[in-house]
Formats: sequence, structure tokens, C-alpha cells
Amino acid sequence: MKEVIHDFVKRQLDGFDLAEDGFDRHGSFEWTMHRESDGLHRYVIVAVSPTAESNFSVEVWAGASDGLHFARRLVRAQSMVGGWTEYGYMVEQVLQKPIDDAKELAGRLRPSDLDQSYAAGSSPQ
Repeated sequence: MKEVIHDFVKRQLDGFDLAEDGFDRHGSFEWTMHRESDGLHRYVIVAVSPTAESNFSVEVWAGASDGLHFARRLVRAQSMVGGWTEYGYMVEQVLQKPIDDAKELAGRLRPSDLDQSYAAGSSPQ
């Protein structure tokens, strides 16, 4: 599963860097695409979590940060039935549009959209 998603995400970078590459974060595997523009760190996150035998929850998020404040928006959440990772085309069918939408949304976020604040000393910068 990880290899299929890793290969797909790497083909989607198009101006983004791969900041996190399938890291295990609290039981989910996450891929974070990042780029800086207009003074903001913009990102797209693909998170995959096992939910039951051979089933997965897939989430795609868009966000931006200025180092003090951030915005994070869920673009798509979907449950997947086992066996889908055996077919690379299924990953494309499930992730292509949400990743494209997340990149577009991340690019549209402005400083006034950053509606959450980091706790003191916890900024990712």
C-alpha cells in the first residue's frame, strides 16, 4: 500500500516538494507536499489509515501557515475496501482529483484565511 501511494504522490509534486514521505503519524501514513509562495508555507497532506482487515480511510487536506497561524481544510475523506492497493489505477481514481483540488485550494489561501494559532513554541517552522 505505501509503495503504491508513494509512487503516485511523487508523480503529483508539480512545484511542490515532498516534505514527509509516508511517515507513521499516530497510526496513519502521511505524505506531505509543501511549497512556499506569497510568504506562506502551503501544503497538501495525503493520509491513509488502516480501519479494519484490508480496509483503509483516505484523507486529503490542504493548508497554509505563516509560522504563527495556520489553516487546514479537509478536501476529501473516503473509506476504501480491501484490495484497492493491488491496482495502481485505483489509487489514481481515488486520489487524483482530491490532490488537484487540494493544490488549488492551498494556493488560494491568504493570510486572512489562517484562522488557527499554534500553541506557544509548537510552530513547525
